[in-house]
Amino acid sequence: MKFSVVMHTCRKDDPNLPAPVLQMMLDSMLAQEYSGPHELIIVDLLYEQRREWFAELLERCQRENRDWSCPVLHVPDRSTPFKDEGLLRICSPKNTGVLLARGTHVVFTDDCQVLPKDGLSLLANWAMQDVGATTCYQKALWREGKEDHITGRDQRGVHLQVPQGEGKIVQTRQIGFLGGTLSMLPLETLLALNGWDEGFDGSRQLEDGDMILRLTAYGQQMAYENRTLVTEYEVGAYDESIVSTQPIKCNGAYAQWRWKHLQIQANLGYDAEMIRRMGWKDCIRLVEDQKCSPHMSPCTLLGDPEQLERIFTDPRLTFNLRQEREEINWENAISRLR
Repeated sequence: MKFSVVMHTCRKDDPNLPAPVLQMMLDSMLAQEYSGPHELIIVDLLYEQRREWFAELLERCQRENRDWSCPVLHVPDRSTPFKDEGLLRICSPKNTGVLLARGTHVVFTDDCQVLPKDGLSLLANWAMQDVGATTCYQKALWREGKEDHITGRDQRGVHLQVPQGEGKIVQTRQIGFLGGTLSMLPLETLLALNGWDEGFDGSRQLEDGDMILRLTAYGQQMAYENRTLVTEYEVGAYDESIVSTQPIKCNGAYAQWRWKHLQIQANLGYDAEMIRRMGWKDCIRLVEDQKCSPHMSPCTLLGDPEQLERIFTDPRLTFNLRQEREEINWENAISRLR
């Protein structure tokens, strides 16, 4: 078993952070208790702006920690229609990481997080049982250099006390248990599902809801690992040169609520792909101030129909990760992705 840890980022380094985004990630990998084979793949949407700085940082880390055996690859993202439109991209860089992963299991983490030192060790227990996993997190706000911790939350946003006890198996049909907060899946499962649906780029949280639905259909068992907390920092803005527009779909809460009812229709014989597409098409019809359902937050600003038409008819959204993996590797990654 080998872990490929994938972090995607388009976040600018913020002076209020305890360290620059990429340095925080390297530091957390250095601190891991896990002694098994693992590698780190950073897909950086700001690659051209900081590739030289990161190369120097990595060289220094390796020089100062000569027993560190974790290979590190720092690469740009692939070309996508969402990149052309200046929209936020989450699925695309995750899929880029899957293309380059050399491990048996892939761990996804966001760029505003610090992995706990026992993170990979706990995930390894589930990987050995052929079970995927996701963890809970705590937020840390940095204001004027003072750290302010908020109570931990699980992937549904439920408040937690300091979690104790063993992780438990959860049914993957419970949407919300898969998130950017340190989630782990077998590589073979990701390839069988053709990775993350890049049609959900430019949105917020919809890709997680979509992925958990497909994992359910595939039969991938998931664990909710509640024995550790990932620290998430609520600072650091996206670079305007990379993300210049608002998300084009409604929030994840509505999508999950809507999909729950569409799943009932699935039992009546509807095609699964049709149901997924119906879900996000309903989302983009909403107006900004419309409530999705009682106790759910308002929807975010939507994009214009012409923009959506340009994006969703772009041939770059049609790809086969398994085939593309045959054409790209660590040695040619930079030249292939630029």
